[in-house]
Amino acid sequence: MALKLLFHPHDPKRFLGMTIQGVFPKRKLQIANSLGRIVGQELLSFTDIEKTLTNPQSVQKIMPLVDAHLDDFLRNKLKKTMPVISMFIGEKTILELKAAFLTELEELFPLVMKNYIGQIRTDLDLEKIVSDKIDPK
Repeated sequence: MALKLLFHPHDPKRFLGMTIQGVFPKRKLQIANSLGRIVGQELLSFTDIEKTLTNPQSVQKIMPLVDAHLDDFLRNKLKKTMPVISMFIGEKTILELKAAFLTELEELFPLVMKNYIGQIRTDLDLEKIVSDKIDPK
């Protein structure tokens, strides 16, 4: 019965001159704000996300996809966009270009992700999102 009173009634009810409402529905806004602050500051920090995304092991996980895309570009798409240049590029040149691009991209990805996370940090207010999900008003 005590657990039920924590959540019910959702809307305030008048009974014998008293207003009765469940503890959680009554304090929904306060709980939403507190939980939003905890999630935004403690549980899901942009610093942790940045560390994960800029970690060399994380970059290595996406490199096969980058390699495949780069290979497709040099072998197929380049012929369509620059047919004259593609006539002078052979297998050896494709492999050398891929190796050079992949090396450069391995250095570039952590910088791009760090800047991107910085932008998301400004654009995305986790505290407000969590608070709004709990109490959409």
